[in-house]
Amino acid sequence: MPEGMLPQDDDFFSSFQVVALFHCSFHITKGNIIDWFLKQDHIDLDGLEYSCLPSGLHLVEKDVIYISRDGYEGVCVYRRRQTEEEGLRGARFSAIGLLVEKSTRPRPWRHLKHLHALSSELDNCPDNRQILAHYYEDHKQSATNTEGPWVDWPTELSLHPDHPLHRLPLLINILGPSTVTVFKYVLARKRIMIYTHPATELSCLMAMMISQVCHQKREAASEPPVTILGMVGLTDLDRLALEASRGYGWIACRANDSFGAFDADADDYRHNRQAVFR
Repeated sequence: MPEGMLPQDDDFFSSFQVVALFHCSFHITKGNIIDWFLKQDHIDLDGLEYSCLPSGLHLVEKDVIYISRDGYEGVCVYRRRQTEEEGLRGARFSAIGLLVEKSTRPRPWRHLKHLHALSSELDNCPDNRQILAHYYEDHKQSATNTEGPWVDWPTELSLHPDHPLHRLPLLINILGPSTVTVFKYVLARKRIMIYTHPATELSCLMAMMISQVCHQKREAASEPPVTILGMVGLTDLDRLALEASRGYGWIACRANDSFGAFDADADDYRHNRQAVFR
């Protein structure tokens, strides 16, 4: 790997199955755009920039957002960087994201620490896309690159320090008695929307944790899991309706209430206001 690239640890070479890697940013005249990507031909990234740079994210310096597209789950890291470059109004707003191959247990969080490292590399050279291209080539999905097999929860959590379930005690502390209600809704295949103010990472983790806890029961019954949509926006209204028509239920996050645009699409709402829910 070229000099200046990420450290070559064991986990770096074990996290494969990337089907798309992209960089999105806020353009002062065009709005949110995907300005660079590498992907498999069948992957559609159109509109994903709105999930990676949701409304209000400019208020925070950094964030982690979980995303999905056409059944592929993914994650992105966001950074706000101060700059004196002319025309940028004092700051760059950008995110690096990826999608992983479909599987019974997709693990996009396995790439999280490396996305943070890539983002840090861009602090010194914001327009450097070579390091992103190298990462995609090293981790892209192929017939020889396979996800690690599922063993058990202790093994899974010990191997993946960024696994959302490491934050389960925090989730239970925040939701309190409502935890049981939320799990009941997921098992009943309801549609759950989690509203939040940026930063959005905690709400995205809640969606992932709720799904992971309920996944074991669904898998034992040979039933498809509830769909995790991750962060959604107004451009996803048709996708929410399509997912609802399949009858599997879904869990999604939204950075604001969008003036009630989603009210007809969800069965339950959880509003994250610094650990206060309604």
